[in-house]
Amino acid sequence: YRLDGGEPDRTSARYGGPVTLTSSGVLVAAGWDASGNRSLSIRVVFVIDGVAPTASIIPPGGLFRGEQAVSLGCADMGDSGCGSVRCTTDGSPATPLSPPCAPSLVIAADTNLRVVAVDGAGNASAEVVAEFAFDGVAPATTPSPAGGLFATSLDVTLSCADARAGCGATHYTTDGSPPTIASPAYERPIALGPGETTLRFFSVDALGNVEPAAEQVYRVDVVAPVTTVDPPGGSFRTPLTASLTCADALAGCDAIRYTLDGSAPGPVSAVYGGPIPISSSATLRFSAVDRAGNAESPREAQFVVDQYGPTAWAVPGGGRSAAPVHVELRCDDGPGTGCTAIHYTLDGSIPTLASPDYLSGPRPLVITGGTLRFFAVDALGNPGGMFIETYVHDGDPPRLVSTAPFEGEGGVGLDALVRVTFN
Repeated sequence: YRLDGGEPDRTSARYGGPVTLTSSGVLVAAGWDASGNRSLSIRVVFVIDGVAPTASIIPPGGLFRGEQAVSLGCADMGDSGCGSVRCTTDGSPATPLSPPCAPSLVIAADTNLRVVAVDGAGNASAEVVAEFAFDGVAPATTPSPAGGLFATSLDVTLSCADARAGCGATHYTTDGSPPTIASPAYERPIALGPGETTLRFFSVDALGNVEPAAEQVYRVDVVAPVTTVDPPGGSFRTPLTASLTCADALAGCDAIRYTLDGSAPGPVSAVYGGPIPISSSATLRFSAVDRAGNAESPREAQFVVDQYGPTAWAVPGGGRSAAPVHVELRCDDGPGTGCTAIHYTLDGSIPTLASPDYLSGPRPLVITGGTLRFFAVDALGNPGGMFIETYVHDGDPPRLVSTAPFEGEGGVGLDALVRVTFN
């Protein structure tokens, strides 16, 4: 026989008992009888393999977005070659008795894959374990603070949360345009100043799962509102109503507070809800607050409601005098708009607005007798009541009319009373 696969002849090794094989080889043997006849050769291949194969899993596990194609491999450095690959997918240990696995698998859910390779000689490889996990959920981004109205500039932080793969990046825009992967990546708080800003953003995790873009609108209003009043104050002959209108371009007006006693409006002052009745003179003070909390500096409007005419009088008043009288006409309008004219007549006729005005004419009046009639008018044209003063001028001295007894009458005693009559 020969162990190298060659044909034996009479010079080859002669069988004398069991042949020990220490390595793989091809045993070829033939026999001869006593007459020298040769038998046909027999050929037997022996494989001696004490080396275990190596199993492999490609890819060797990991975190994936979707179903993953997995290849199971076997490499054998011995002579028997790979026989089969055995595996489990439930986390139990893989052994040569585990179910055989196809060389290619598709894994779509979290799986603990364990593999053992067995060669032709029955040698088993070491167990290979691969963990397959899947994350098809996009991350979630939270802004702080959320959008809204603010009275001062602020910094906005964007926080990304992803339970499995972890956040990769957050992209954002502040001009209202849709953010993309090419948009700026969030690295530090975003400073927002006065005005309206539309912040749009999304995050992508380490596996590429993309969050739908979200947006928050921030309105930073550092300007107080402006309130106007109609009418803007003034003098009026009749009661009226005043309307307050608030304007605020960004946050919008929240409330207008006002007072009518001249005090500064504050948090407990009346809230404007409609036209304000004004029936007497008043100082209307008001201030508006917008929805961001900006307060307007108090403003005011003066209203004078004067429904009554002034009172006039003459100094001195009527009476008798021996010489011309210098008369002054005086006027008082109290809390009204003030006197603007005093009309008068000296001939007893009723004075009108066309009659001479004392305040714009020669003063004082020089009266030598007669009836003075006059009334005053205030700045709103309210006429006061008419007043009358009568002046009597007497420039003649009294004269003797008679005596009793008569002058020259006789029989009058020395102690007689004498009556003297003047006119």
